[in-house]
Amino acid sequence: MPVIKSAIKQMRQAEAARKKNREVKASFRNKVKAVQKDLEAGGQNVSKLASEAFSAIDKAAKKNIIHKKTAARRKSRLVLSINKSLGKTVELKSDRTKTATVVKPKKVTTKSAKPKATKKPTKKTS
Repeated sequence: MPVIKSAIKQMRQAEAARKKNREVKASFRNKVKAVQKDLEAGGQNVSKLASEAFSAIDKAAKKNIIHKKTAARRKSRLVLSINKSLGKTVELKSDRTKTATVVKPKKVTTKSAKPKATKKPTKKTS
């Protein structure tokens, strides 16, 4: 057991992070298993379940619980298994619709309307 205060605190933080990470990992694993179970049963809700699984995997990658390339690999394998079992490609629909807003840049105005004065070149005498 650590004796130094900072090491004790670090141990507490590591334990708390471990618990949170385990919950997130268990969550996306369960969602992937739900997709696989649905595929075995005929694939009625596969689109919705796959979207939820992808979302959970992406959130885990965003929180650095799993690496982003690990998340991409898991999603790729999930899509391959879906397409293989159904024999066709499945279009995954998002529950949320994203709307893009265009932001126009503001016009930059100067405080004074006068043009800036420039220095005149001076004549050098030799």
